This record gives sequence, C-alpha cells and structure tokens, in this order.
Amino acid sequence: MASQIDFADPVACRDVELLLIEDNPFDVEIFERYCGRQFENLNISVVGSLKEGRPLLQQKPFDIVFTDLNMTDSIGASAVYEIRRILPGNIPLIVLTGIATNVTRDECKKAGATGFMLKSDFSAEKFVQYMQVVGYAVDE
Repeated sequence: MASQIDFADPVACRDVELLLIEDNPFDVEIFERYCGRQFENLNISVVGSLKEGRPLLQQKPFDIVFTDLNMTDSIGASAVYEIRRILPGNIPLIVLTGIATNVTRDECKKAGATGFMLKSDFSAEKFVQYMQVVGYAVDE
C-alpha cells in the first residue's frame, strides 16, 4: 500500500534517502544545514560531480535527487537527461540553479526534471514547502 510522506512531520516521515549532486562546497554546506535542521531522518549523500553520482545512483535507491544545473562535468539539460536515464521516473529530480530561464526550465522538464529551486531563494522554509509540494508515494 502506498502513502503520502508528510515531510513537515519528522515523526511520520520514515528515513528518506536524498542524493545531492553539487560541486560548490558552500552550496553543499547551506543545503545540509537547512535540510538537517528540518528533517532528523533525512539521510543525505553528497557527490561533487555527475561522474561521482552515476555509480551511486546505480547502487543505492534514493527517494529524491537534487542536482546542480551546471557543474564541471555537465551543463544544463544534458545532466538531467543523464541522471534520468538511471533514476526511475517516479523519483523526484530537482534542479538547483543560480539562474533559470524559461527555456532552461522547459529543456530540463523535457529531459525529466520534476522541478527547480533557485539557489538565491534557498531557505529552510522554502525547502520544507518544496518537499511538501513534491510529496510522493512510497511503499510501506
């Protein structure tokens, strides 16, 4: 039976496996600080490139993946496409970016992105709101 995860309620939320693909250590620190503060049962795996992320995506089942849009080894929608080739379609794939034009958003959505978060707008409150909106079914 599937149920909706209430990300705002840590008691109701089972351990959630999150992968963050981000090459900027400052952005990783901010992300981990905000997420860890909000969700005690959120397990965050961090890699600094798509190359590092590929084997992890193949080995470990993640509940949600956040990826930077532009990294040293991947740029734009091609990164989203490559991640989506490995990641099942029902798993949310969220793009983190400093700049998102409508064209970029459309390209990434066509490639399989579930949504976008602007890095300049990132906060604990926005993360909680986004996780509630993205809520997804899991097997119990």
